[in-house]
Amino acid sequence: TPSPPPPPPPPPSPWGSPTGTNLQSEILSACTDTAFSLASPTKQWDHTKTIFRLCESKSLDSKKLSKFQSKITKNPQLLHSRSTNLTPLTPDGYTPLLACCLHSNLPILTSILSTSPSLITQKTTTGSTPLHIAASSNFGDGVHLLLSHMTSPSPKGVNAPVNLSNETPAILAFKKGYKNLANRLISDGDFSVLHILPISGRSLNFKGGVVGEGYVKGWRDFMEDCCVVKSNFAAVMDGHGGVKVAEIVRDHLNEENEWGEEFKRLDEMCKGV
Repeated sequence: TPSPPPPPPPPPSPWGSPTGTNLQSEILSACTDTAFSLASPTKQWDHTKTIFRLCESKSLDSKKLSKFQSKITKNPQLLHSRSTNLTPLTPDGYTPLLACCLHSNLPILTSILSTSPSLITQKTTTGSTPLHIAASSNFGDGVHLLLSHMTSPSPKGVNAPVNLSNETPAILAFKKGYKNLANRLISDGDFSVLHILPISGRSLNFKGGVVGEGYVKGWRDFMEDCCVVKSNFAAVMDGHGGVKVAEIVRDHLNEENEWGEEFKRLDEMCKGV
């Protein structure tokens, strides 16, 4: 009997995907918006600068928050504006929402998401999402708020967004040393631990010829029999015994009680060779 057809692929995540689906077009859009902001009239530029200074404020009182909300009510397009050499504190290409995540401005971030929740998909010119920025800034309250707006699906594990460097929010927090925050964001299947590497990255030119590299970070979407990313380890199984053997190793690799003695025995055997 013929094999049943494979299940349809899951719908793309609105937060991005491990393979970077649509990432290039989203970055191009961010760069285009930045160029438009750079060419905006002086009066518009002044309003934009005021908005970003409020987003950068570390001591935001009710008066400043009301000022921000009033400006946005009069001109909602300001929420789509991009920083272009406006202040030394916010990089070019950031939107007000992204700036709030960078500067841990919870009141304005809350205000933006309450009126314009769709802006949570905004990205920098390098593909980072608000969750990336909040995670790398150790903005725990901001991460909590963002996650409450990103529930379908959860932006963790296989649905974690990636930037141009193929980094997820969890790995950025971990790199900065914010381990508690990283643990809140990491989930099985996070592709920042093991990510697909194009075949071009598995070889290099050497004296006019192409040679393969035996150890390159990442995994390919072909040939490898099985991959597993857990909260506490990651592994690639290129099992010479076939896919079934690789899957068995994947399923039992973390069971120390079951495998521990066997691994010790094999280790002793190898030392004697």
